[in-house]
Amino acid sequence: MKLRGHHLICLQFFRGEGYSGEFVENVKKIMERLESGETVEVVAGVDDICVACPYNRGYCGKDETSEERVREMDKAAVRLLGVSEKTTWREVAERVEKVLNEWRVFCEDCDWKEVCYG
Repeated sequence: MKLRGHHLICLQFFRGEGYSGEFVENVKKIMERLESGETVEVVAGVDDICVACPYNRGYCGKDETSEERVREMDKAAVRLLGVSEKTTWREVAERVEKVLNEWRVFCEDCDWKEVCYG
């Protein structure tokens, strides 16, 4: 499975909500695969979550600056989590709590902030 950096953190807070029904169903399937122990390949760019996103244009096309912001988040998530090209969901889950204080700067303008903190 391929996941970009920020999804490693943000998926920890998935509560069954998303951009569309197709997107939510895709994430549910991915969560099942992660929880079964499937290895994650950390990628820069469109991943297995993005493929069902209505903003996917081969890059994050939500607005004019979204791809740049998302890439910044991806780099920060990989750095904070200390993961390499391959990881597991268990490894990520063990590290997320330790990095949340530094990660919260990315949550300030996030559309899903209320899902995570609500």
